[in-house]
Amino acid sequence: MERTYHIELQDFYAEISDTAKHLWEKGWAERNGGNISRVIPKSISQTPLACTKERIPLDEPLPGLANRIVLMTGTGTRMRDVAKNPQDNISIVAISEEGKEYMLLSSDIPPTSELPSHLRIHNFLQLNRKNHNAIVHSHPTNVVAMSHLKNFRDSRHFCNTLWKMIPETYVFLPRGIAVLPYLMPGSSKVADASVNAFSQGPDVIIWAKHGAFAIAPDTNDAFDKIDLIEKSASIYLAAKSTGEEPEGLSDEDIEELRQYYNL
Repeated sequence: MERTYHIELQDFYAEISDTAKHLWEKGWAERNGGNISRVIPKSISQTPLACTKERIPLDEPLPGLANRIVLMTGTGTRMRDVAKNPQDNISIVAISEEGKEYMLLSSDIPPTSELPSHLRIHNFLQLNRKNHNAIVHSHPTNVVAMSHLKNFRDSRHFCNTLWKMIPETYVFLPRGIAVLPYLMPGSSKVADASVNAFSQGPDVIIWAKHGAFAIAPDTNDAFDKIDLIEKSASIYLAAKSTGEEPEGLSDEDIEELRQYYNL
């Protein structure tokens, strides 16, 4: 794609840059840790079908992404660099008209190694939750620490614990939080498990011993969701460090929030 094409993507580069800055400043993106992707609106995302770029077969068809463009942080890129210079650190992935192949319109910036998971999740979202166009994956310290504790491998227990640390976590994440067992990053197994988890309704999933994956309409909203669960996790661990089990909000408190906010 000619460099002039980047002009149409400036607002989305700025959005991703802002999110990358937050991730780096929070300490959730060590070295080249974490990745971000964003599906571009159809009004802009007109895949150049006559493009001479090499077409790379996908492992399976992605009809929800047919003729769409996905911006994705490049493999090996650091969030601090994405924040400073997004155009040189973000890959442009164009999906073919039948959703069976993809082209790299930024051939000098290969996409993240988590490409399979991002594309599979985006395909699910475009088919089922069309207003969700962004994915943010990062390594929030306290959330990952909690996922190393055996009694928090259960999604219900993990979710209820975080919900009860501060009211905002329940209010803004009423669809819950899912926890997946440790699976090899970048593998088809983790991609399959992630899509299955999101199909159950949550906006955030935890890859145990690895990190968090959040979906939202834009990347900053996805960041906010991870920020919420990290705050709750930090409160839980801080209270637990005193030697006592944190009391948390009661079931009645949660029910009152549900009714008040019509959740």
